[in-house]
Parts: sequence; structure tokens; C-alpha cells
Amino acid sequence: TSVLLGWTDNDTSAIGSNVLRSTDGTHFTKLAQVSGASANSFTDTTATSLGTFYYEIQAYSAATTSAASGAISTTTPLSIPSAVVASAAGATSVKLTWTDPDVQALGYYVLRSSGGNSFNQVDQVTSGRANTYTDSTAASDTAYKYEVKAYNGSNTSLESNVTLVTTPVAAPSVLTATAVIGTSVQLQWTDNDSTATGYNVLRSTDNVHFSQIGTISSPDATGYTDNTVASGHAYSYEVNAFSGSNISAVSTAATVTTPLGAPTGLTATAPTATNVQLTWTDNDSSATGYSVLRSTDGSTFTLLFKITTATATSYTDTMASSAKQYYYRVQAYDATATSAVSN
Repeated sequence: TSVLLGWTDNDTSAIGSNVLRSTDGTHFTKLAQVSGASANSFTDTTATSLGTFYYEIQAYSAATTSAASGAISTTTPLSIPSAVVASAAGATSVKLTWTDPDVQALGYYVLRSSGGNSFNQVDQVTSGRANTYTDSTAASDTAYKYEVKAYNGSNTSLESNVTLVTTPVAAPSVLTATAVIGTSVQLQWTDNDSTATGYNVLRSTDNVHFSQIGTISSPDATGYTDNTVASGHAYSYEVNAFSGSNISAVSTAATVTTPLGAPTGLTATAPTATNVQLTWTDNDSSATGYSVLRSTDGSTFTLLFKITTATATSYTDTMASSAKQYYYRVQAYDATATSAVSN
């Protein structure tokens, strides 16, 4: 929307110049008067984009006006898209937004550069009112520069401002958490990015607030063992990948509840024909009670009695029948978890 004119003054008696403009090259009207004997330039700020304009210059003095100069013409370009911003929409996706300043634009060219290379067109947006575009051909963990320019037929604007963005590392996926024992959780995941140089392991007890508990500095790692858990507790885990200071989004959370430590050393003695005395060793201070299980075949066990004392290490079965074989197991429990069964 701006045209800069320049000319040579050929008469020392001139005290200024008249600027004439036409849109057809035939009918000229006075656009402006430039005062000053040495004035030899003028900027027309009333032009419109994508327009063809013709200009002539006349010198004038106090008494007379010269003939007009030879006409020159120029076609103004489209206005340049402005405020172009790029943001990573994912590991392999970049979203661009811009301001559309020219109603005559029929579309936009999106240009991209990486690794210090020149800009190349990555796509064409065929709507003149568009002000956003998503590049789904980006690679993870890569720095990109973007430019946008408007077009109308063969007429294009200059390139917009350059905007920079670095795509993140791709996040690990298919995270699983398995309680190996009451105080150990095994994590496994799928690595989705060859550029990753390591992984951060995060843990939460409420599945909302996560904190980092470990870092694995190996690009090929797909597992981690957390030996800092307590038995009988629920834990949630997330994993993210990193490459230098570039960090991926976190994986989907995996949740696991660690079992209580199982009672051990279970013994059974029959002091009378209908009583069986059980004793065991308690291996978990967080247990709030014990389930006593009984079977007559050693395979199918049913609940015989639930003890609600956290420190219990014995129980007497007073419902046994004489001359009959019984099998017993004991299982610790609390409000959220149970242990494996004893021997």
C-alpha cells in the first residue's frame, strides 16, 4: 500500500513538484504537491495492494508549471502476512497462526527451513481468509523456521516475519506397571523416538501430583524398577523421553497397587479333636488384619474367619471335625490391598 517515487530536477528555477497519478495511464489527477527546489522524492501512502498505478511529475515555479514527465507504472504487491507464530502441536506437528491483512489474498504459501537450509514451500493454503495451518510433516526433536506469504494468481506478497519452533521428543507409550513384590514395581514402555537419549520416571500417590523419582541415561531403555515403594499402597507412574534439554510430553499414566507382605512360617497343630491352632509370622506393619482360609482338598480354599487385629499372629479354628484333614492359608489385608497367601 506504499509506492516510493524518485526523479531528477532539471530546472533550478523550480520551487517544487506536483505528483500526478492515474489508474489507467491516461487520466491523471494531482495527488500531492512537494515543496522545495531540491525535492526529488515522494512516498504515496494512499495506494492499495494489488493495484497498477501510473505516475507523472511536473515542476512548478511561482509563475508557471512544466510539462509532465514521462509516465511510469508499478503494480503493488499483496500486503505481507504479519504476526506469524509457530507452536509445537505434538512431536511431529507444528501449528502456525498469522494475521491476514489483505482482503485480496486468495491463499497463502507456507515456507519452512531446518538445519540452516534455505526456505522451501511445504504447502499451499487455498483460502484467502485462512489464518492458521498445521504442518503434519515435521520430524520430532527438530528446530524449524517458518515464513508465510500471500498470493493472488501470480502476484505474491513478500515473506512474513520468520518464526522459530523446536518440536519435542515423541512421548513413550504403552506404559505398564506391575508389582513384583510389595516393595518393588516393574515398569515397561514403548520407545517412540530414535533421537531420545534417556527417560525420566515420575510417580504419584494421588494420580494428580507427579514428581520425578529416576532418570535413565540410555537411549534404548524400555524398563525401570522402582524399589522405593511401600507395600499396600496405590501408585501412578508416567515416563517422558528427553534429548538434551528437549523433553517429550509424558506417557499415559499407569497405576498399580502394591500387595502387602504375605505372612510366612504358617504352622497348624491340633491340640484337641475339634480344635486346630494356627501360628504365623507377620511380615507387614501396614496390615490391619488377616483372612484365615481353609480347604479340605488343598486346592479350593474358602474364607473361614477374618481377624481385625493388626498384630495377630495366631488363630484357633474351633469348627474342625474330628478325624478329618484340613489345609490352611493366611492372607494379610488393609483398607486397599491384600497380600499373597501364605504357605
